[in-house]
Amino acid sequence: YRSKQKKTRKQGKTKRGWFTLEGMKETLKWSKNYINSAVKFCEKKGNEHLVKTDRYNKKLKKYYVEIEEMDEDMDEEEEIEREEETEAGNGAIFKHKKRSYAPEMAPETDDESEEEAEVDNSFQEYRQFCKYVNGLITRSTKLSDLAVDLESHTGEVDGGSAVGKRLNKSITGLHDATAVLEREFEICETLKGDTSALANGKVSEEKGKELLGKIDEQIKKTNVACAKITAAEKVAKNVLRSLKADQ
Repeated sequence: YRSKQKKTRKQGKTKRGWFTLEGMKETLKWSKNYINSAVKFCEKKGNEHLVKTDRYNKKLKKYYVEIEEMDEDMDEEEEIEREEETEAGNGAIFKHKKRSYAPEMAPETDDESEEEAEVDNSFQEYRQFCKYVNGLITRSTKLSDLAVDLESHTGEVDGGSAVGKRLNKSITGLHDATAVLEREFEICETLKGDTSALANGKVSEEKGKELLGKIDEQIKKTNVACAKITAAEKVAKNVLRSLKADQ
Protein backbone atom coordinates (compact mmCIF):
# COMPACT_ATOMS: atom_id res chain seq x y z
CA TYR A 1 0.00 0.00 0.00
CA ARG A 2 1.06 3.60 -0.30
CA SER A 3 1.73 6.16 2.40
CA LYS A 4 3.14 9.67 2.73
CA GLN A 5 6.29 10.49 4.58
CA LYS A 6 7.29 13.99 5.60
CA LYS A 7 10.98 14.83 5.66
CA THR A 8 13.16 17.89 6.02
CA ARG A 9 16.03 18.53 3.67
CA LYS A 10 18.59 21.26 3.28
CA GLN A 11 18.11 23.54 0.30
CA GLY A 12 21.23 25.37 -0.79
CA LYS A 13 21.09 28.88 -2.18
CA THR A 14 24.09 30.53 -3.79
CA LYS A 15 24.73 34.17 -4.62
CA ARG A 16 26.91 34.90 -7.65
CA GLY A 17 28.24 37.92 -9.47
CA TRP A 18 30.72 39.30 -12.02
CA PHE A 19 33.99 40.50 -10.49
CA THR A 20 37.38 41.65 -11.74
CA LEU A 21 40.56 40.50 -9.97
CA GLU A 22 40.57 43.79 -8.08
CA GLY A 23 36.94 43.35 -7.14
CA MET A 24 37.59 39.89 -5.71
CA LYS A 25 40.44 41.33 -3.65
CA GLU A 26 38.88 44.57 -2.42
CA THR A 27 35.14 43.83 -2.36
CA LEU A 28 35.07 40.12 -1.56
CA LYS A 29 38.25 40.26 0.55
CA TRP A 30 39.52 37.03 -0.97
CA SER A 31 43.12 35.92 -0.54
CA LYS A 32 45.49 35.79 -3.50
CA ASN A 33 45.47 31.99 -3.53
CA TYR A 34 41.68 31.84 -3.43
CA ILE A 35 41.43 34.36 -6.27
CA ASN A 36 43.88 32.32 -8.34
CA SER A 37 41.79 29.20 -7.73
CA ALA A 38 38.60 30.99 -8.80
CA VAL A 39 40.24 32.34 -11.97
CA LYS A 40 41.68 28.92 -12.81
CA PHE A 41 38.22 27.37 -12.45
CA CYS A 42 36.53 30.02 -14.61
CA GLU A 43 39.15 29.82 -17.35
CA LYS A 44 39.38 26.05 -17.65
CA LYS A 45 37.96 24.38 -20.75
CA GLY A 46 34.19 24.19 -20.66
CA ASN A 47 33.78 27.19 -18.34
CA GLU A 48 34.41 29.91 -20.93
CA HIS A 49 30.96 31.33 -20.21
CA LEU A 50 32.18 32.37 -16.75
CA VAL A 51 34.57 34.97 -18.20
CA LYS A 52 33.72 38.17 -20.04
CA THR A 53 35.31 41.49 -20.99
CA ASP A 54 34.61 44.50 -18.78
CA ARG A 55 32.10 46.94 -20.26
CA TYR A 56 34.24 50.03 -19.69
CA ASN A 57 37.76 48.66 -20.09
CA LYS A 58 38.40 46.00 -22.73
CA LYS A 59 41.71 45.11 -21.07
CA LEU A 60 39.89 43.95 -17.93
CA LYS A 61 38.30 40.54 -17.51
CA LYS A 62 35.36 39.77 -15.25
CA TYR A 63 34.71 36.38 -13.68
CA TYR A 64 31.34 34.95 -12.68
CA VAL A 65 32.02 33.64 -9.17
CA GLU A 66 30.06 32.31 -6.22
CA ILE A 67 29.94 34.89 -3.45
CA GLU A 68 27.94 33.28 -0.67
CA GLU A 69 26.28 29.95 0.09
CA MET A 70 23.31 29.58 2.42
CA ASP A 71 21.25 26.64 3.63
CA GLU A 72 17.62 26.65 4.67
CA ASP A 73 15.37 23.84 5.85
CA MET A 74 12.68 22.73 3.42
CA ASP A 75 9.83 20.45 4.48
CA GLU A 76 8.37 18.23 1.80
CA GLU A 77 6.05 15.26 1.57
CA GLU A 78 7.02 12.34 -0.57
CA GLU A 79 4.71 9.49 -1.48
CA ILE A 80 6.43 6.14 -1.18
CA GLU A 81 5.48 2.58 -1.88
CA ARG A 82 5.59 0.20 1.05
CA GLU A 83 6.48 -3.39 0.24
CA GLU A 84 6.36 -6.29 2.66
CA GLU A 85 9.63 -8.19 2.82
CA THR A 86 8.95 -11.90 2.21
CA GLU A 87 12.38 -13.53 2.38
CA ALA A 88 14.42 -12.00 5.21
CA GLY A 89 11.48 -11.66 7.56
CA ASN A 90 12.90 -8.46 9.05
CA GLY A 91 9.68 -6.50 8.88
CA ALA A 92 8.81 -3.85 6.32
CA ILE A 93 11.10 -2.07 3.91
CA PHE A 94 10.46 1.16 2.03
CA LYS A 95 11.28 1.60 -1.61
CA HIS A 96 10.77 4.54 -3.94
CA LYS A 97 8.64 3.85 -6.93
CA LYS A 98 10.68 4.72 -10.01
CA ARG A 99 9.40 7.15 -12.63
CA SER A 100 7.47 5.60 -15.49
CA TYR A 101 6.82 8.49 -17.84
CA ALA A 102 8.54 9.45 -21.10
CA PRO A 103 9.84 5.90 -21.73
CA GLU A 104 10.58 6.75 -25.37
CA MET A 105 13.64 8.71 -24.18
CA ALA A 106 15.12 5.84 -22.21
CA PRO A 107 18.30 4.24 -23.63
CA GLU A 108 17.76 0.92 -25.34
CA THR A 109 20.11 -1.71 -23.96
CA ASP A 110 19.61 -5.44 -23.55
CA ASP A 111 20.81 -5.59 -19.96
CA GLU A 112 19.06 -2.53 -18.60
CA SER A 113 15.92 -3.15 -16.59
CA GLU A 114 12.81 -1.02 -16.99
CA GLU A 115 13.37 0.64 -13.62
CA GLU A 116 16.99 1.49 -14.47
CA ALA A 117 15.87 3.00 -17.77
CA GLU A 118 13.36 5.19 -15.99
CA VAL A 119 15.96 6.46 -13.54
CA ASP A 120 18.40 7.15 -16.40
CA ASN A 121 15.67 8.99 -18.30
CA SER A 122 15.09 11.19 -15.26
CA PHE A 123 18.79 11.97 -15.13
CA GLN A 124 18.91 12.75 -18.87
CA GLU A 125 16.03 15.21 -18.64
CA TYR A 126 17.66 16.91 -15.67
CA ARG A 127 21.02 17.05 -17.46
CA GLN A 128 19.39 18.69 -20.49
CA PHE A 129 17.94 21.33 -18.19
CA CYS A 130 21.39 21.94 -16.70
CA LYS A 131 22.77 22.50 -20.21
CA TYR A 132 19.91 24.90 -20.91
CA VAL A 133 20.74 26.87 -17.74
CA ASN A 134 24.44 27.09 -18.57
CA GLY A 135 23.51 28.25 -22.06
CA LEU A 136 21.82 31.33 -20.59
CA ILE A 137 24.98 32.66 -18.97
CA THR A 138 27.05 31.67 -22.02
CA ARG A 139 24.84 33.79 -24.24
CA SER A 140 24.90 36.61 -21.72
CA THR A 141 28.69 36.65 -21.89
CA LYS A 142 28.66 36.73 -25.70
CA LEU A 143 26.21 39.64 -25.77
CA SER A 144 28.27 41.51 -23.20
CA ASP A 145 31.38 41.10 -25.36
CA LEU A 146 29.41 42.27 -28.40
CA ALA A 147 28.36 45.39 -26.49
CA VAL A 148 31.99 46.09 -25.61
CA ASP A 149 32.92 45.84 -29.31
CA LEU A 150 30.19 48.33 -30.21
CA GLU A 151 31.20 50.72 -27.43
CA SER A 152 34.73 50.83 -28.83
CA HIS A 153 33.27 52.66 -31.86
CA THR A 154 31.33 55.33 -29.97
CA GLY A 155 34.18 57.82 -30.31
CA GLU A 156 34.22 57.40 -34.08
CA VAL A 157 30.72 58.68 -34.80
CA ASP A 158 28.60 61.68 -33.89
CA GLY A 159 26.21 60.61 -31.13
CA GLY A 160 23.51 62.89 -32.55
CA SER A 161 23.69 61.45 -36.05
CA ALA A 162 21.48 58.66 -37.32
CA VAL A 163 24.40 56.23 -37.14
CA GLY A 164 25.30 57.37 -33.64
CA LYS A 165 21.74 57.03 -32.39
CA ARG A 166 21.47 53.55 -33.90
CA LEU A 167 24.74 52.57 -32.28
CA ASN A 168 23.70 53.79 -28.83
CA LYS A 169 20.31 52.13 -29.15
CA SER A 170 21.99 48.84 -30.05
CA ILE A 171 24.31 49.06 -27.06
CA THR A 172 21.40 49.76 -24.71
CA GLY A 173 19.48 46.86 -26.20
CA LEU A 174 22.39 44.49 -25.60
CA HIS A 175 22.80 45.56 -21.97
CA ASP A 176 19.07 45.10 -21.39
CA ALA A 177 19.26 41.65 -22.98
CA THR A 178 22.27 40.72 -20.84
CA ALA A 179 20.42 41.78 -17.69
CA VAL A 180 17.44 39.59 -18.65
CA LEU A 181 19.66 36.58 -19.32
CA GLU A 182 21.51 36.96 -16.03
CA ARG A 183 18.25 37.31 -14.11
CA GLU A 184 16.75 34.23 -15.78
CA PHE A 185 19.98 32.33 -15.17
CA GLU A 186 19.75 33.00 -11.43
CA ILE A 187 16.12 31.86 -11.35
CA CYS A 188 16.87 28.68 -13.30
CA GLU A 189 20.04 28.00 -11.31
CA THR A 190 17.99 28.04 -8.11
CA LEU A 191 15.45 25.69 -9.68
CA LYS A 192 18.28 23.41 -10.78
CA GLY A 193 19.23 23.00 -7.13
CA ASP A 194 15.61 22.51 -6.06
CA THR A 195 15.13 19.69 -8.60
CA SER A 196 18.52 18.00 -8.20
CA ALA A 197 16.84 14.86 -6.84
CA LEU A 198 15.98 14.05 -10.46
CA ALA A 199 19.65 13.41 -11.12
CA ASN A 200 19.66 10.20 -9.08
CA GLY A 201 16.04 9.10 -9.41
CA LYS A 202 15.40 9.18 -5.66
CA VAL A 203 11.89 10.54 -6.06
CA SER A 204 8.48 8.98 -6.35
CA GLU A 205 6.61 9.01 -9.66
CA GLU A 206 4.32 11.76 -8.41
CA LYS A 207 7.22 13.87 -7.09
CA GLY A 208 9.17 13.33 -10.30
CA LYS A 209 6.29 14.63 -12.40
CA GLU A 210 5.95 17.60 -10.10
CA LEU A 211 9.64 18.51 -10.41
CA LEU A 212 9.69 18.09 -14.18
CA GLY A 213 6.52 20.17 -14.37
CA LYS A 214 8.30 22.99 -12.53
CA ILE A 215 11.21 22.77 -14.97
CA ASP A 216 8.92 22.84 -18.01
CA GLU A 217 6.99 25.81 -16.64
CA GLN A 218 10.17 27.77 -15.91
CA ILE A 219 11.60 27.08 -19.36
CA LYS A 220 8.42 28.50 -20.90
CA LYS A 221 8.68 31.63 -18.74
CA THR A 222 12.37 32.07 -19.53
CA ASN A 223 11.80 31.63 -23.26
CA VAL A 224 9.11 34.33 -23.16
CA ALA A 225 11.39 36.67 -21.20
CA CYS A 226 14.19 36.11 -23.73
CA ALA A 227 11.98 36.32 -26.83
CA LYS A 228 13.35 39.70 -28.01
CA ILE A 229 17.00 38.94 -27.38
CA THR A 230 17.70 37.35 -30.77
CA ALA A 231 16.37 40.44 -32.54
CA ALA A 232 18.54 42.76 -30.39
CA GLU A 233 21.60 40.63 -31.12
CA LYS A 234 20.92 40.61 -34.86
CA VAL A 235 20.54 44.39 -34.98
CA ALA A 236 23.74 44.89 -32.97
CA LYS A 237 25.74 42.60 -35.26
CA ASN A 238 24.47 44.47 -38.31
CA VAL A 239 25.48 47.80 -36.77
CA LEU A 240 28.94 46.48 -35.91
CA ARG A 241 29.37 45.05 -39.40
CA SER A 242 28.40 48.41 -40.92
CA LEU A 243 30.83 50.32 -38.70
CA LYS A 244 33.72 48.04 -39.59
CA ALA A 245 32.90 48.29 -43.29
CA ASP A 246 33.13 52.12 -43.11
CA GLN A 247 36.60 52.05 -41.57
